[in-house]
Amino acid sequence: MANVEVDCPHCGGRINLGTNASGTFDCPLCNEQFEWNSDAPSFLDIFSELGFWIGSLAPFLLACLGIVLGLIIDEGDGWTALGWFLVSVVVWPVVSLAIGIYAYVTARMPLMIGGLVSLAVSGGLHLLFWTWIAIRGF
Repeated sequence: MANVEVDCPHCGGRINLGTNASGTFDCPLCNEQFEWNSDAPSFLDIFSELGFWIGSLAPFLLACLGIVLGLIIDEGDGWTALGWFLVSVVVWPVVSLAIGIYAYVTARMPLMIGGLVSLAVSGGLHLLFWTWIAIRGF
């Protein structure tokens, strides 16, 4: 990581704050205090953001929809369930990655983390579904 260099809001002098700097600092040039990056959210604050839930639930619900349709419409031969599963496998990563890329470009960190969480959770869900199909004797 690169060092953070800022201008003191009081004297205008250039100050090196180190890496990952945030909080209250004393200017070594004028001895005045100033805050830098103090409004950065904590890790747990991300879960209270609406963007996190939108990013995580939208792709996850699409993945669930494909699995539920596969279970409901299954005609006993397993091919319909497998078809819906494959549609779900294609849709959820595309939606999750699209949300993640959009969030990265627009600097919406909670939305990006939500999309990545959804990608991981949906992957586990699909792995369980594939195991269920294999046990069922497809």
